Amino acid sequence: MESIKIDVESKDKCYFCGRGKKEIQHVINKMEIGIKEAKSSLEKEVDGLDAEFKKKESEIVNEMKGIDLSYKINTIITDGERFKKEIPHYDLWTHKIKSKLGQIPENRNATRNIRRGINLGGAKVEPLFVKSVHDVTIDDAMKSLNSYLGIEKDEKKNLLENQLQELQIIEDSFNQLNLQPLVSMTSKPLGEMTAAWKNYERMAARKGISGVLPASLGHINEPNKFDMKKRIDNVGFVLTVCHFCYDRFQGSTL
Repeated sequence: MESIKIDVESKDKCYFCGRGKKEIQHVINKMEIGIKEAKSSLEKEVDGLDAEFKKKESEIVNEMKGIDLSYKINTIITDGERFKKEIPHYDLWTHKIKSKLGQIPENRNATRNIRRGINLGGAKVEPLFVKSVHDVTIDDAMKSLNSYLGIEKDEKKNLLENQLQELQIIEDSFNQLNLQPLVSMTSKPLGEMTAAWKNYERMAARKGISGVLPASLGHINEPNKFDMKKRIDNVGFVLTVCHFCYDRFQGSTL
């Protein structure tokens, strides 16, 4: 037999939070606007990457004016406490550029071949990697600055584009769901009363007590009244709820 449906709330507001249709629709509209604004912001950031990294390179080069670029990297590493104060972007010249560009096979192989005395031939190698490690200078590292920043830019672009793809999936899902401010939700059937509770009530009735048995009788804790795993499908209460409360209570025992 199909369960009886009983309306327990008016249709103009959410049963749980009390918010009306207009208030909920305003929130949904803000969600849609927020997604679009986030996408637009990321797209602008992607479009501005070239200018951003060009400016960054120019600023670094300007900050290095007046610095003796003939210093060998090994020298400034050995006396790091001093040179960290004197040389701008110390970490960039001493390890960041080499670490990043050293992941490129041509550069990595060049260092190994130089150590073994093997001719590099016509391989395209960054200046930083064509000398013995003891002879590399700040100037050599600076010649690879553009390549280093190019990789940094590509990595940031990939990250932003991945975020854009995720936002597009969210936007598509949002549009497909066609969220409504208020919907109807039928509560789950009532739980079946437990045998332990029935015995508890009988015991109380024999003693002429209504409600909770006093602790003096040795009954401190009430048993569970309903077994929510066993449902009685004879009635369902129809509630008017907002999208957010519906989403929240779908997995509850209501």
